[in-house]
Amino acid sequence: KYDSVVIDFRKTVIEVLEYLLELGHRDIGFIGGREYVGKNKEMLHDEREITYLDFMTNKKLYNPKNVYIGRFAPQDGYNLMKEAIKKGEMPTAFFISSDSMAMGAIQALYESNICVPKDVSIIGFNDIATAKYLIPPLTTVKVHTEFMGITAVGLLLEKINENRIIPKKVILPTELIIRESCKEK
Repeated sequence: KYDSVVIDFRKTVIEVLEYLLELGHRDIGFIGGREYVGKNKEMLHDEREITYLDFMTNKKLYNPKNVYIGRFAPQDGYNLMKEAIKKGEMPTAFFISSDSMAMGAIQALYESNICVPKDVSIIGFNDIATAKYLIPPLTTVKVHTEFMGITAVGLLLEKINENRIIPKKVILPTELIIRESCKEK
């Protein structure tokens, strides 16, 4: 019913996971978040989590013990990584569905004397401004949010100026930003 500007989460997550596979990682963990909306607190399904599960299952690499879900917050990234560390047998890499969660996870690893990327590789999502200043700088997915806003305004102006009735959905690409938080296994 409405115009929308989105990213292709599925394509992006597949690119991230294929990158980790190219580096030789087979034991790849996932740290993600859940969001709830409306007065009934209806859960939004996160395409990053769904794609991770599908991809890893299709590659026969899925291990439910490697999936940690909380909220999209640094504290949850920290707590979930602490949980993974406590279990022992850590995955060699983690895809973390937000950079803020990745920051918390890296802090938990640091406190446990687990080195990124020597002991575990980390990929985040969003390319927040501080990602490149972490130690090590975070490999992440850049979402072109400013361009998403510009595109949305363009759609609105087009709808107003041309009386367009049919809604448009614009899917914008993302970019894998390779920094120093990943290495070959």
